[in-house]
Amino acid sequence: MGKRVWIILLLALAGCKRDFKETKVLVSITPLHSLVKEIGGEKIEVVSLLTGLENPHTYSPTPSRMREAAGGKVLFLIGGLDEWAVKMASGVPYVRLRDGYPPGEENPHIWLDPDGISWMVDKICEKLCELVPEDSAGIKKRAEQVKKRVREIFGKYRIKKEKVVVMFPAFHHFLRHLGVEEAACVFPSPGSSISAKRLASILELIRQKKINVLVTAPFPDEGMADLIARETGVKVVTLTPLPGLLPNTDDLFSMLDENLRRLEDGLGD
Repeated sequence: MGKRVWIILLLALAGCKRDFKETKVLVSITPLHSLVKEIGGEKIEVVSLLTGLENPHTYSPTPSRMREAAGGKVLFLIGGLDEWAVKMASGVPYVRLRDGYPPGEENPHIWLDPDGISWMVDKICEKLCELVPEDSAGIKKRAEQVKKRVREIFGKYRIKKEKVVVMFPAFHHFLRHLGVEEAACVFPSPGSSISAKRLASILELIRQKKINVLVTAPFPDEGMADLIARETGVKVVTLTPLPGLLPNTDDLFSMLDENLRRLEDGLGD
């Protein structure tokens, strides 16, 4: 009797075996991995060309990572900061998700803004429906669920609308959506430095405008965040533009939640 039960179970498991081959989809950076995986479902294999801790502005792919791109059916990239991905996935059709959003804006960090996420979700959804037409209904349903999930994350928090100084430009769209004004940016472009004259003007601005918060990220900053905090008494709030750089930021959704929590705490009531 026991033997017959095992045979039945094995046959049942064999019947549950996938009868399809996953479609390999490439993404340039890890926030896109979260979106494409959620939208694509089980018929999509998502490979992130950036593994998580590299800087997308300065990344140079290794031969082993380039081999990971082999067999991809499409590449999703932001555009601007991750053009290296097109070369890395040579010959793979690609979609620049930032194209057209927002009009006249050069800052590429649109995955930190719910409106930017919604824009990208629609583009991802359209392309995945082309790749896996038999699952188009499921893809469209999951795309709407992703947009709803992001709106709910942002809806949990009440962010005080104040002026802040930022160390890096990564949070431009995030802060603008929340109504938080960037009074100054210490390092306005990747790899830039700050002169003594500009530093003095930022310190004076903080004092004159009574700015209480300095928003930074877990990137090298020449010790400037600590120096500005010592000189002015501002509170330093550390956010991250990429999953995995801070605790409780394993994917795009948990990262957004943690950034919002930290900013709400930093700005206070």
